[in-house]
Amino acid sequence: MSVLEELKLSIPVCGMVKDEHHRTRALLVDFREVPIPTGGECFKLLTRIQDEVSFYDYLSVDPYVEKSRYILYLTT
Repeated sequence: MSVLEELKLSIPVCGMVKDEHHRTRALLVDFREVPIPTGGECFKLLTRIQDEVSFYDYLSVDPYVEKSRYILYLTT
């Protein structure tokens, strides 16, 4: 039994589909690929979310990264 079923939650879960250059090209919703136009606002939002997650992951792996670098990244 999945955690969502166990907690009796119904939350849509999506995934990002990457191309051979590790760029997002589609979303995976209910095991179906939904293409994303690269010039649209949805694509820009997903790219920004992906960048934030990647940078947060980088910070958590490298304890020597200065907090000021992270703050600078968020404000650019």
